[in-house]
Amino acid sequence: MSITATYSIPQLWTPAYNPIIYSFKSDQSAQPDFSYVIDIYVASITFGATQTLRLYQKPNPSGVGIVDVSNIVQSYISLSNFYGTETGATGGLAYAPYGNPFPVTYPLAAGNYPWNAVAGVYIVVGEQYQVGGVLTMYDGFGNPGDPAYDIFSKYASEPVRCVPGAIPYPESVSNITAASIASSFYGPYIMDGDGLFLSRLGTTQSIMTNQHHSLSFLNQWDLGPGSYAYSVQGMEVIYYNSAGGVISSTFVYNNTVAGGGPQTANNYTAVTFNLKYSILQFNCGTRFLNPPANTAYYTVQAYRKSSATTSTTPGTACSALYRFNIVSRPCNDLYPPVRVAWLNDLGGRDYYNFTMLYEKSTTSDYDTWFQTSVNWDGQFAYPTTQNGDWWLRGGPKTFNKVVTTKFIIQTDWLLQAEVDALGQIPESSQVWAYIGQSVDQPQSIQVTNIDYTYSNVGQQKLVQATLECQYSKPQPKQNM
Repeated sequence: MSITATYSIPQLWTPAYNPIIYSFKSDQSAQPDFSYVIDIYVASITFGATQTLRLYQKPNPSGVGIVDVSNIVQSYISLSNFYGTETGATGGLAYAPYGNPFPVTYPLAAGNYPWNAVAGVYIVVGEQYQVGGVLTMYDGFGNPGDPAYDIFSKYASEPVRCVPGAIPYPESVSNITAASIASSFYGPYIMDGDGLFLSRLGTTQSIMTNQHHSLSFLNQWDLGPGSYAYSVQGMEVIYYNSAGGVISSTFVYNNTVAGGGPQTANNYTAVTFNLKYSILQFNCGTRFLNPPANTAYYTVQAYRKSSATTSTTPGTACSALYRFNIVSRPCNDLYPPVRVAWLNDLGGRDYYNFTMLYEKSTTSDYDTWFQTSVNWDGQFAYPTTQNGDWWLRGGPKTFNKVVTTKFIIQTDWLLQAEVDALGQIPESSQVWAYIGQSVDQPQSIQVTNIDYTYSNVGQQKLVQATLECQYSKPQPKQNM
């Protein structure tokens, strides 16, 4: 009289916009009026939090209960305004959890966790069926009562950490069926030696002066120093001149003061707050870092604590080395640079400069209502003299106006790897653009079309991408 087997269990890190499927079986599934009772817990670090939802699920012909909780989890994922963690009042923070409101007081009170763009989910399963004609609920272990059979993720007793991504179907199936964390889709993104940031544009990227950029990473796997893939200690940034000589370097600690954590100070040894359910971004653009004079490029690499010894010394490198080449701004004022940023399928952000073309057009649309010329509030139904506000009466009146700006932007010639990354822009759920010198005021845009022009140079195929985009400015108004 209990749950006897579990089959599909999600990976520890799972895209929220792909299926998040649990399957399990009870030895009582043939009982009359049988249903699985499934309590779903979302955004709950510790077991025992308030349940989010209770489902009743009939078994399939094999007696197995199968439930996909992705649609439920998605409603708990929220992202902050794009520039909220890069500019304005929060611009001084080196690290920022996605979607977390600022200012943040650490440690947070119980039940007040910065879930931001990552939601934790697990389920508790029981059964319900007729016993002697009475519908009775069982806890999954053969005892009457509420569901109590816990099913977490494939990693220990950890809830599934759901990121705001949607990976392609083959990779999604591979992630679901992987036997371990190391073999899962997110295995390469574990900060355990040469881990990757959540970017599709590779380890070498270009950036202009005074521009925003961020590298996003899965913040933490285990709780303390010395354990597998634990919290990122900080980022080492090294600045180089054009000859490859080191100008200077700095280490940016991942602590709560800088917007990250769970460290509260640079020399921490014990975790004081649990941020393992977050994606953190490290603001590493030239706008934030302000590289020293004569910097031709700089590198960014994540480090972790290598022991539990109290120290501010950087521990062990735990990520690949990322290089940012500083390139000149276009000389032609006809084509102001447009820096497009978008949420990629990994749950991180990517950025790219479009520099070859910028053509803008603006249109206005009005919603109107027809106002008669009858004077309802006076002695005469119609104006008797041509003065006062007679000219306001009659004809269509505007009560809403939407100004739509459409623009076309174009890249320089690209390599295939860059084209593959840019191909995600029209697929992305959130796209922004920094246009011209307005570096701190991105526009939320819609990409309506993307075209490619191909050119073969020797054995290398080069591609030029053109994007058609638009953004709108509504103006609610009432003309009397």
